[in-house]
Parts: sequence; structure tokens; C-alpha cells
Amino acid sequence: MNLTPELLESVSDGLSPRGREFLKRVYSGGLDKFVVRLKALGFDRLGSVLDAGCGFGQWSLAMASQGVTVSGVDNDTSRIAVANKLALDIDHCQFQTCGIENLPFEDASFDGVFCYSAIYYADVEKVLREFFRVLRPGGLLYICSNGPGWALYNLIHAPNPTPDFNPRHYAMKTCLDSLRYATMGTPPSAEGSLITSINGLTRKMEKLGGKLITAGGEGTIQVMPNEQPPSSFFKGRYLGLEAVSEWLARKEKA
Repeated sequence: MNLTPELLESVSDGLSPRGREFLKRVYSGGLDKFVVRLKALGFDRLGSVLDAGCGFGQWSLAMASQGVTVSGVDNDTSRIAVANKLALDIDHCQFQTCGIENLPFEDASFDGVFCYSAIYYADVEKVLREFFRVLRPGGLLYICSNGPGWALYNLIHAPNPTPDFNPRHYAMKTCLDSLRYATMGTPPSAEGSLITSINGLTRKMEKLGGKLITAGGEGTIQVMPNEQPPSSFFKGRYLGLEAVSEWLARKEKA
């Protein structure tokens, strides 16, 4: 797929300033960086994958380029509209608007669930139950999520600000949302998210019948040794705290 600046500009009508900036950033350099990561994880060898919280579809398109049948979902209608335009001529890559807490798929529908940088915008426990529900026994689950170090990094450095997005405000709301979720079970607000941890998410997955294969800083997992090593997009740790981490697990129970 030739993701030229002209193509990206043509599909960006109606996006917010933050959305337009994010679209350019994720597709900068094309799909190769995503394909390398997927091959290191073994997702390029799966038959069908749910891309949960797919955003503009960059991971979905990378999987589809390897012959995987992909269903991408996101609750942002503008991002799904862009993803559908980019996948217009790909018959085994489909997108639809929905949240990841209530998925419109039957039980055991997918060989893999891929969730990059999305789980912390919803009720984590509800989302994990849905992921394991739609996974087939033996299926793979990949999650990338943010820890306390990422909130701290946003507070100090305020990366990638736009006229409609203040990283410091987002980090402060995330800390407050995480406290409310831990004490009252309140889902995150539209302006924040939830802080996760490797140990906490692993415990939740194991209760649902998942078995952790490996976990580490973002872009560090490689279970297919003969593939090209992936590269990190974000800091795995910041000032000694977990920042952006990734998990790979397998569903064991039917």
C-alpha cells in the first residue's frame, strides 16, 4: 500500500487537529515498522484477528498485508471512517464502530486479539472478559498499555500537544481516573485513562483462563526468533517506573 502524504491528506477531512497529527505520525514511514512487530509476535501467521481499538487501522492494514483476515473496531467514528477509506480495496480487512467493552462477535470467533494502546480508555476487567470470550482456545492475546511512568512522562515533558489536546491535563485526569477506578470501579472519563501494570494485568488475565507467554517494555517482545527484531516506539520505563508495556498471552480454557 502506497501511503503517500497526498493520500493521507485526502482521507483526513473532518478530523480534529489531534486526529490529523496522529494520522500523519502513525503512518509516517509506511507499514513496515508494524509488520516487523507483528512478525516478531507471530500475529502474521494467524488466520483471523480482532484489532480492538484499531484507531486509524495501521495495525489492521499491516496484518492484512500478510494475508491475515482482520476485523477492526473503535468507538471513534472519524477514525473508523478513515480506516475504511484506506482499506477500501482490501476484502479481508473490515472496520466498524463499537466499543471494546461490548464486542459484536460470537464466542470463539478469532485466532488472535490485538489491542494496542486502547485498553486503558475503558473498564479493563470488562474488556478482558470480552477479549477472552471472542478468542478461540489456544488463541493469542496481545495488549500494549500505559503504566504510571507514562503519566509522569506526560506531566513533565508534555509530548505531542495540539490545540485540542494538553498532555499534562490528560496525565492529571488519568491519575484521578485511576484512583476512582481502583476505589469505586468508575470507568475512565473522556479526558483521561487508566494506569495499568504488568503484574496487575497479568493477574486479571490468568483469572479469565489466560496464560502469560511474556511481557516487557513496549517493542521488546520477540517470540519468533528468526524474524527481524522489533523496535520500540515509546519508553518502557521512565524514572524507574513502568511507562509503556506490552503483554502476550494465550487462552487456555474453552
